[in-house]
Formats: sequence, C-alpha cells, structure tokens
Amino acid sequence: MPLLEEFVHDCIKHYQTVGYDPAERRERYLRERELLGRKPTAVKKPLPKRSTSKTSQKISTLPSTKKLIPKKDPAQRRKEVEAKVEELKGRLARLKEILAQLVEQAKARSGVKESDNKDEKTSTRRSSTSKLTDKQKADKAKAQQDYYEKHKDEILDKQVKTLDSQIKSVAQKIKDMREKLAAPAVRPVNRTRL
Repeated sequence: MPLLEEFVHDCIKHYQTVGYDPAERRERYLRERELLGRKPTAVKKPLPKRSTSKTSQKISTLPSTKKLIPKKDPAQRRKEVEAKVEELKGRLARLKEILAQLVEQAKARSGVKESDNKDEKTSTRRSSTSKLTDKQKADKAKAQQDYYEKHKDEILDKQVKTLDSQIKSVAQKIKDMREKLAAPAVRPVNRTRL
C-alpha cells in the first residue's frame, strides 16, 4: 500500500502548489451561477458555410450532373420494370421446375415415398378463412385498387427485389441438391457381433 499513499500524497501536494482554495472556488461559483433554460433552435438559422479551398470553388462552378442525365418518362420506366418482372417470373418458374426434378431424383435415390399431406393442408386453410359480407368484399377490393394506383411503381420495384431474392435462393438450393446427388450414396453399415 505504499504506492497508494504516495499517490494520495502527490495529489495533495499538487493541489497545494496549484493554489486551489475551496472557499474561493465556492465564492466564485455563487457569483457566477445562473440557471440557463433551453434555447429555442427554431429561431436561429444556420449560417451558410463558406469554403475557402480552391477545389470546392471549382466543384461549385461545374455544371450539375442532374441536367446532363435525361430523366425517363414514368410510363416508359413502368414498361421496363414490368418487362423485367415478367422475365424474372419466367426464370423463377424454370428454376423451380429444375428444383422439383432434382428433389424427385433425390427422393427416388433415397427411397422416400410421397405423402398426401398437401390435400390436408389446403382443406384446413379454406375452412379457417373468415366470411366477409358483399359490402366488406367490395370495400376491400376498392381499397386495394386505390392503394395499387397510388403505389404502382413501388410495388413493381418490390416485386423485382423479391423475385431476385427468390431466384438466388432457388439457385442455391439447386446447387446444393446437385452436390448432394453427385456425392455417393452412403448406406448405414449393419454391424452385428457374432
């Protein structure tokens, strides 16, 4: 503990040489104290920044790139996006067919039999849906149509993104399935002791 005592002694010695007087500090605090409230930020407007560097002056004198790039017509852009969606849907359908064939091959190779669970799942889904009146159905259809008209472009962009992600996942599944089929089938060894 001699190190701790030395440290405390050095701290006390330091404050004695600096001239810290607690009574004087309290007096100064009492003289200068003032409670400041929040200052509204809406009143002050930020001053424009002035840059003195030559590079920023050169950049500001260059013509903006927005004027150089022609903006596409919304109708033309919508047609391009719709065409891309159709292309991606077709690609996804082909990939799903390939995946289904590979799954069939894997099932045949492993000896797994198909089950009739699909019929049970669809029948329970149909019975669990809630019944809507004709007016509710019409209101829901109108609301959906209005939403579609307002957000048509956003919906198409989201559709492109989801189709891309689905294509990537199906392509990865196909790759994994091909690797699995390429590997030799390992059968469990029957080890019995005689």
